[in-house]
Amino acid sequence: MAISRNRFEPINSERKTTDFDAMKDIAPGCVTLGLPQQPHNCGQVRNVTAQLRNTQILCKLVALVNPAVSRRYLQIPTDELQSLHYCNRMSVGALTGALCAIMSQHEHVACPTDHQFNECVRIFPVILKPAVRYYKELNCDPITDPSGELKRYNCKILDELKDDKCYYNGKEYSEGEHVTREDLRDNCIVECSCDKHLKKAYFTCVNIECPSLFRPAPEEGCTDLYDHAHCCPQKKHCDHKDEPLPTCEYNGKTYKYGQMIYPKGCQSCICGEGWNGTLGEPWCRPVLCEMFLHYGNWLRQGCVPTYYTPDDCCPIPEWRCPSEADTIIDPEPSKIATPKSKDEMCRFGKLDLAVGQMLSPVKDSCVQCSCVMPPHVSCIMNTTCHEAPFTSIK
Repeated sequence: MAISRNRFEPINSERKTTDFDAMKDIAPGCVTLGLPQQPHNCGQVRNVTAQLRNTQILCKLVALVNPAVSRRYLQIPTDELQSLHYCNRMSVGALTGALCAIMSQHEHVACPTDHQFNECVRIFPVILKPAVRYYKELNCDPITDPSGELKRYNCKILDELKDDKCYYNGKEYSEGEHVTREDLRDNCIVECSCDKHLKKAYFTCVNIECPSLFRPAPEEGCTDLYDHAHCCPQKKHCDHKDEPLPTCEYNGKTYKYGQMIYPKGCQSCICGEGWNGTLGEPWCRPVLCEMFLHYGNWLRQGCVPTYYTPDDCCPIPEWRCPSEADTIIDPEPSKIATPKSKDEMCRFGKLDLAVGQMLSPVKDSCVQCSCVMPPHVSCIMNTTCHEAPFTSIK
């Protein structure tokens, strides 16, 4: 069993996608696009040499909707440029998943500027599941309306965090104090100490690294066996030389006593005596992300985590932090309900967002944040993100 010492300070990284690389070879030209079910209130942009750069962006945006359109209409020499039809805000939003400031409700609009294209944002739904997991991890109190419907959470605990203290499981730690193995909920951590750098406190933890992580998978017919008291597998069972073990049935599969089961719902289970498939104790335990332990500095700064998919139990180490450049976007203004008080809004830096409103995207980032469940915004990785169509071409 190896032991490593880690300081948990994830990088607020910028994740770039390569999905758009295939578009680079498209010739800079367009003709009128005969998109199916095209509304009548479409504006028309005339392609002239002075407008070529903006025309390229529009062509690429349309090409992302339908590769067949790209192949048929966009491989055209520059001198054969004619015109490109694009539609108003609602119809383009439906076709491309993009909402742009220049896609206004006017029948005729001018060729868009680079500045206007910088105001475009790709719509990618941020849904409720990650938000609820995040609040539960932080021990925020749920607030319901008289009918029992969950409306928001109370996370006042985050307002009380001090820069020179560490926090874990409801306790405050000063510099030099340790969280012992007995107090830790993760069996793969030996201990954590509260350290300080530039007057900011953070945890440094000693982790167990199981030998099984660094060796090939068990040979066919052999299975690593676990128990909840230890981080690493305690035994290996091989069908061809060991006595048969009792088994558990779950979701159409058979597991041996001691074998790990990973059901949906952010639980970690071990097949054992009395298994009844209910995913409760003593066989199953919730997957813990330990955000206070690993990401205390980010929480103190008012940053929020990013989930790669809505079904992920824990966030990826990519945090969205407040910036002076942040603005609020209304994807569907008619559907944004007027909050009765600021308690019903998501606070992010100096901004207050109503439920349904979005944060403006960070350049070159595919993280999308929305107000889904107050008091914080929720962020998810936009796996359909394409960098080029929504930034200026220089």
